[in-house]
Amino acid sequence: MALLEGKTPEQIAAEVMEAIEDRVIEVSGLSCQALESIARYDNRDGIANRGEKWYAKNKDHFEKVTLENILVAKQKQLDKYQEERRISQQWESFRLLVSKGVEQSQAMQTAFPDGIPAPRKK
Repeated sequence: MALLEGKTPEQIAAEVMEAIEDRVIEVSGLSCQALESIARYDNRDGIANRGEKWYAKNKDHFEKVTLENILVAKQKQLDKYQEERRISQQWESFRLLVSKGVEQSQAMQTAFPDGIPAPRKK
């Protein structure tokens, strides 16, 4: 049987199943209150339309979705920061190479092997 990076398909499948499995996370009291407040805010229209009973019945689901949304937003923020930092380091490398006397075209190719990044949107 073929190995993928030294792993069998069964090992890879086991790792994938472990990665997508839900986990229980303990949240402190104050953080739990904050999570509930955010979940209520996110679902305020549904609560207004369907009532408090509906929210109470689905509270765990709403808190889970809210927490997932917060984590996804934080991950996007981190990815954006890391990309901006990488681009900043590339420009710094380019400036250093030019200051050391390297031709601009050669410095561009060295500092930006994947091409010059597109301008940032504000």
